[in-house]
Amino acid sequence: MAAISNFSDFVRVSEQALRSSQRQRLILNDAGKLVTAETSRYFRPNGKAIEENRRVWSFFLDCLKSTLGEQKLQRIAARYQINFHEIQGKGSPLLPQLVEKISIGATRTLSTDLKADKTQRLKKMSTEQINNLFAQKTCPIVGDPMNPFYVYGGPTQKRAWLIHNPQLMDKELHFLSTQIDKISFSAWRERLCKTMINKELMEKQILPAPGANGRVEYYKVYRRISGNGLVAYALKPVGADSTLQPLVVFRPTQIALSYEDMIDSLMNDLELRIGQMGYVPARPKFDALMKDPHFCPPGKKVTVAGYSLGGTHAQWFTYDHWKRISKSCFYNAPSVHEEMAEDFAKQVNGAPFAHLKIRIKRVVAGLQGDWAHFLGGKHLGWGIKRKNMVKLTEYNCVSRTISSLFDRIWLHTRRVVDSDKGHFVPTVVDPKFLDEHLDNESRGPAIYWYEKMRRVWGGTLILALSGLKSFANCIYKWTGLSLIRSSKP
Repeated sequence: MAAISNFSDFVRVSEQALRSSQRQRLILNDAGKLVTAETSRYFRPNGKAIEENRRVWSFFLDCLKSTLGEQKLQRIAARYQINFHEIQGKGSPLLPQLVEKISIGATRTLSTDLKADKTQRLKKMSTEQINNLFAQKTCPIVGDPMNPFYVYGGPTQKRAWLIHNPQLMDKELHFLSTQIDKISFSAWRERLCKTMINKELMEKQILPAPGANGRVEYYKVYRRISGNGLVAYALKPVGADSTLQPLVVFRPTQIALSYEDMIDSLMNDLELRIGQMGYVPARPKFDALMKDPHFCPPGKKVTVAGYSLGGTHAQWFTYDHWKRISKSCFYNAPSVHEEMAEDFAKQVNGAPFAHLKIRIKRVVAGLQGDWAHFLGGKHLGWGIKRKNMVKLTEYNCVSRTISSLFDRIWLHTRRVVDSDKGHFVPTVVDPKFLDEHLDNESRGPAIYWYEKMRRVWGGTLILALSGLKSFANCIYKWTGLSLIRSSKP
């Protein structure tokens, strides 16, 4: 506990220093107390200042190793490209900005960080024990807090839309993982699909989630499957008494250039069969995942969820593995091609027992609804005779008039359940008219026009994006400068 207290001192002093109008560095005074000293961007330390800096660095690194552990500290250094020993050797000043960066990097907790030794198994611990371990390994964070309700899928800083900023991404994910006890599981699942998944989760990462009776339980990122614009995470509940189900969640279209697969994810949206480019090559990996007894033991089922393009990929996955799925949730998702929806309906209707719930959630505002709903042929769930299996909920926007392109983007990105304001009113579509709502062609020319335009111009736009991707790859080969980021290993 002493080590954590010492690190808390670095956090407290750094917090105060960042609020100062003067540039500060951290030092230890003669009494060994952590204090600050004024410095400047062009400060060149003399011999005495170098020794002061090395002294505080030595104490700081000892605190980090005892608090975070050597493995986690190395992981933070690699992610943020920090060479601690080089900085200490030069006698460079310890700036509060660096303490802020490390405190944010420490918020990503892996299952290996919680174990005292290799013999420990989280699945044999109670949720209360894991909660205590998680609290012990959680360090205070430097910097202004963020309201999780106002953190969305894209970066919260303009510069980060172009230049990858892992520190900002980690900070956003940290605050999205707070106040979990105050929201429902359905709200958390929507937050996960629309925002958290864009923050590039790591395998073995621990994510708090709402469990039964309002308590906080935990998921572990069991597997990350990526390639060709698709990224999916298999989340496995941890804890002997966990009430959570295994969950497979798919990432949406990436619209920030700094995010992984920005071009490839757009190409998935423009294909004749939306999502085929990403899903088909990954299909063997999903087959192996569903046969893995460590993720989904025999007799158990998983939950599937996805938003936007991720919702379409989730429909592909549901089509392949619906017998092992208990519930599929699709948020603001384009439809799949007609043949898939029709064959899926034939399979489900012909099965003597089909224990599957399909929940489709759309955001509407009259004819000025979310464009994503107008794309594709038929939505998975069309044509199913057991109407209690499929539930379509439309959330009507009542807080503003949708008229411009930016309004439509706002409409597509809103979280309707995980929200602190009453922007939307839900309406469950009458099962008698379900097929009409799930078949874009039957919704009328004004709706199907969008899909026809996508099919006409989609191929041309894919060629243009392919050319842009080839150009970026050439720049990388010639200069070593990466203009786009990829999720491929």
